[in-house]
Amino acid sequence: MRHLARLRDKLGRRGLVLLMFGLVWVGQGFAVRQQPYSIGDHPVLAFEYVPVAVRVALWLVSGLFAVYVALTGSPERDRHGYTVLVVLPIERSLSYAFGWVEYMLPTEGGYAGGLRGALTWLGVTVAIMVIAGWPEPQRQGR
Repeated sequence: MRHLARLRDKLGRRGLVLLMFGLVWVGQGFAVRQQPYSIGDHPVLAFEYVPVAVRVALWLVSGLFAVYVALTGSPERDRHGYTVLVVLPIERSLSYAFGWVEYMLPTEGGYAGGLRGALTWLGVTVAIMVIAGWPEPQRQGR
């Protein structure tokens, strides 16, 4: 716990959360590589049309950028890291929402789990945006 407090003192609260989200995005990139959806699984989800290698690269690059900004940036530069972080959750949220809307229409198709996916990724997006807007208390070392 002492190490976490030391890291928080160095990075600030926003920087620490940015680092955490960046590491989660890197993990998501590896998870997409390990177990990718394919177009045959849920053909209505737009993100499935993006090649797996591109999806992996997007998660890894955005996550590594957030980690880089958190470790080398300042509270003023954190916003760039947070801006990059919201792109993929917004894309996922919209993909799932459109899949659910198609499911609710009186036609065949759609994705029944789309509402859950859309709300989950919307929640992640909102959390990132709220945290990005928090003022950083003045601390030494950053």
